[in-house]
Amino acid sequence: MTAFDQDLGNNGAQDRILGDWIEASAQYWRQFNTALNNDTVLGQSEETLGKIARGLQKANGKTPASFLITDNGGGTGKTFTAKTTAALLGRKLFIVDSAECRDTFETRSKLLGLSRGFEGSSNGGALTNALREYPDRVILFDEIDKADESLFPIIFDLVAKGALTDACGRPVGAGCSIVILSAGPGTLERVSKALNKIYESQKFNGDGVHEKPDFLFDLEMYLAGSEQNTVLELQPLDRSALKALAQRETRSFSGTTTRLAGLSVSLSDDATEQIVGTDPLCQNPRGVLTRFFLSVKDPVARHLLSDNKQPGTLHFENLTDPPKFTPKN
Repeated sequence: MTAFDQDLGNNGAQDRILGDWIEASAQYWRQFNTALNNDTVLGQSEETLGKIARGLQKANGKTPASFLITDNGGGTGKTFTAKTTAALLGRKLFIVDSAECRDTFETRSKLLGLSRGFEGSSNGGALTNALREYPDRVILFDEIDKADESLFPIIFDLVAKGALTDACGRPVGAGCSIVILSAGPGTLERVSKALNKIYESQKFNGDGVHEKPDFLFDLEMYLAGSEQNTVLELQPLDRSALKALAQRETRSFSGTTTRLAGLSVSLSDDATEQIVGTDPLCQNPRGVLTRFFLSVKDPVARHLLSDNKQPGTLHFENLTDPPKFTPKN
């Protein structure tokens, strides 16, 4: 009998403590999943978004929980999903704009730092410094399909080894971080080939990678059309989701104007429908937010810059007519 057993009276208290911890953990991830599905990311199935909560719940602290988000077109919320995940978890977000990683020197010097002998080598790289400061960061490699091949070894070291080495040879742990990759449709074959090529090379050279990372397995499963736990394929938002986005934007904007200027903003159902629009090319989140800016935020800004400084409500009944102001009683 251990001292721990004696302290607890060896009456099953350990089992109860472990059970309570498991239940508390499960409840936390259920709440996270509910918030991600119902309150923030719109128009996606619970099965798709649930992969994030399930993957995070299984994280081992040795290698990051890793995900790839793709879609069948633009404007589905790939970047927003990553930002929301970080916000709900209360973690810092670091975004790598993969389109800016155009060659080997630029990519490695920016993310890992300059090698010894170069001026500024002691400053480190943007990514390695970010992980030293907050090892549990959410790291988003945005639009990796636009990246130079030199970015993939960095991604591989993160997802397979849970660590990076900066340009001066200093190790940086990343096992507690979360890695999210976003990519457009029809580009995942290139991503899979690039990462598998690195895996085969490191395995052959004995670079510390013996088994293929689950992330690579899941990516291959997705490309083969099989079920997997890592790749999220987001769907285009339907009209009801776009309308919910417009309503959420209205509430958020009204909260800001009420707090700063005592002016609340409201839209009728007809005005909200006009925000969503009828042009298929513009029926996406970016189109909705652009129309909201032009049709609502601009008129509100003009009202606030006018001589009328009274608190009250600015109501949009129809976007073709000027909004109606009602002063607060």
